[in-house]
Amino acid sequence: MTYKINASHIYVKDEGYEIIVSFANDPQDPDKFIIIQGRHEHDEQDRRLGMDTVYIEISDNRQPDYGHIESFILNGDSLSIRLERETSERLGVDEEILIELTGGETQKSEAISMLKYISNVEGIEFKENV
Repeated sequence: MTYKINASHIYVKDEGYEIIVSFANDPQDPDKFIIIQGRHEHDEQDRRLGMDTVYIEISDNRQPDYGHIESFILNGDSLSIRLERETSERLGVDEEILIELTGGETQKSEAISMLKYISNVEGIEFKENV
């Protein structure tokens, strides 16, 4: 079953070394959320520990993963995250996550901009169907 979330709350933060993009169905007490973290640059320790890729976490007490994301596909207000099989199995979801971006336009724009940046750094395909 495809993991779906209606993201009425979007959070973006660039901490200088790491970028955090999260989507949640409620800003105070979300029961559904997705967190994506990417680094500006990976160091030797990241590589040694297998943490030299995008970190992805979803709600429902599922195991987070330094995952292998195949692509981000933006289609209007819908964002699809396509996962490699190994990552989808670790997360306990199908190979596609669907996010309906119902949060504010500014937050949506910032999140898309940061996901494009993460995609570029990590070599992940980013498609935009307008």
